[in-house]
Amino acid sequence: MSVKRLSELQRTFNKKSGRWTVYPVKEKKTYHYIEMMMEWILEKRLEDKEGFHKKQDLEEGDPRRLAGNIALVPPPPTAELAAEKKSRFDQSS
Repeated sequence: MSVKRLSELQRTFNKKSGRWTVYPVKEKKTYHYIEMMMEWILEKRLEDKEGFHKKQDLEEGDPRRLAGNIALVPPPPTAELAAEKKSRFDQSS
């Protein structure tokens, strides 16, 4: 974000320190490039002969071939985990 002008400042009061401070007023974002990008992406998708929906073969060293989580053992069933769970608030246990 760019600052509009050096003379445009906003003041704010900090309750903790009890002091006033100023900071520059920033310009609102315009996003004028979004429409151009959307048109470009749509053109590329329409011109594409292959498409995205093919199954991708991963190479041997590809990091996406690793396990979906970091656990070294498979997880127990959810029902079993729920039965073992103890609550701090439940006094009957």
